Amino acid sequence: MTRWHSIGGLLVLVMGICVIPLTADDRPAEDKASIAKLVEKLGSDEQDDRDDAEAELAKLGPSALEALRKASSHSDAEVRRRARKLASAIEYQMNAEALLAPKKLRLKLDDVTVAEAVEKLAKESGYRIELDSAAASRKVTLSTEEVTFNEALDALCRKALLVQGRTSPTAKKADTGKKGEWGTKKGKAAPLPAEKPEPETIVLSDGTPSDAPVVYAGSVRLRVLPLVKTKKDDLFVLPIEAIAEPRLLDFRVLRVDVDKATDDEGQTLEFFAGYEDEMKKGNGSVSINGRTFRPRPPAIQDRTSPAALKKGQKTGKGLRELSGHLIVSAMHESGPLATLEDVRKSEGQSASGKVGYSLKVDSVTDLDNRKGEVKVTASVSTPLAEDPAVSGLRNAIRGGNVRFNGNVNINGVNLNGNSDLPPPTLRLFDEKGRAWEVVSVSGLKQSATQERRDCSFTVVFRPPAEGAKAAKLSLYSTEPTGLVIPFTLKDVPLK
Repeated sequence: MTRWHSIGGLLVLVMGICVIPLTADDRPAEDKASIAKLVEKLGSDEQDDRDDAEAELAKLGPSALEALRKASSHSDAEVRRRARKLASAIEYQMNAEALLAPKKLRLKLDDVTVAEAVEKLAKESGYRIELDSAAASRKVTLSTEEVTFNEALDALCRKALLVQGRTSPTAKKADTGKKGEWGTKKGKAAPLPAEKPEPETIVLSDGTPSDAPVVYAGSVRLRVLPLVKTKKDDLFVLPIEAIAEPRLLDFRVLRVDVDKATDDEGQTLEFFAGYEDEMKKGNGSVSINGRTFRPRPPAIQDRTSPAALKKGQKTGKGLRELSGHLIVSAMHESGPLATLEDVRKSEGQSASGKVGYSLKVDSVTDLDNRKGEVKVTASVSTPLAEDPAVSGLRNAIRGGNVRFNGNVNINGVNLNGNSDLPPPTLRLFDEKGRAWEVVSVSGLKQSATQERRDCSFTVVFRPPAEGAKAAKLSLYSTEPTGLVIPFTLKDVPLK
């Protein structure tokens, strides 16, 4: 089952079993016709008919997405409203499921050194893994079935007596060429001139791995950390930690909610939702209209949330069960969000795809440099995807005694309507579907409101092979996705 919640301005997916229907192109013509009829019923005069049609389209999921996107510009206002809502929910679901889909692999290690084992895991996973340990020459034997990456990594750490850490590379900006231009050396792909998170490096070192209860939820691993001290005598606090595969960029834990907690004395313990992490108080906190906001730490330090429980009449030594859900977020590149099929004939043309996204090509020029390079100048428009910190501050300010104009930053959160997210990117493909190389990006201009962001820029593309022809131009964007991950932990020690 898949459920949705709105948290801090983010639409978030509650993980569950979800069968993805056929895509629109795979469905027979009669099914497309029935989808079109359901879309029209969104504007029915009868409330029940509108609601039933919306429910049926929601069940169809991605197979109804194309029709819903087209209906977002329908002449009927009610059809537009419901179609946009449904399309946004389906698109978010697809992004969330892509984020949580785990990388799976098998480890077959027969009396190899730990260094060789780590090298093999890094090669099979595609992730950067460093061994900072005197254990490099020790021998290890391990055989697993097909498991998730996190399960394989934990199994290796238990066998080789290693503990895990993470290092986060500095967010990279594109190399600077002439003033006002951004490019790359040797033709490597260039992001636009904004900081873009890079995948973290896993660092393994000598130590005894934790034996705390663990939940594997796709690409994310949850576990309970040892009790932390609190000044409240009637509470005890268990930090819940979440670690994600490195491909989940800027991964953060937003909060934990506990639905059930029973101890070994048979007592049901109450979750205290109002607990504020005492380790994070102060340090630049600011109060606005009765709400307190703390500086946001780097993502690598933002992976735990405290589960505060009220003590029972008896003192238990452990929890038989701790269940609830953890709310997390991660950056995710999605696309194509809008596409022009023939870039050579697209000057002055526009394309819309995902609700709120549009792409317009201003000019297409062949460069006379014997490399077959093509220069594309384009304008794009996207919804402004705010992260929870921005949404929370805006909600606190709205309706209170604080007013602001111009460029305002509070504890690292930008409130002036401009997004700190990486600007959208363009990709060019040839007639065989091969991606062209990005040589440089220049002339970036941005403007934003609280709802939209408009960008214009020029991109120089290099063909993937001699004689390749420029064909399809597509828009992509890296934005935050919120997820709600349910968990059930058994036999949790209170120590």
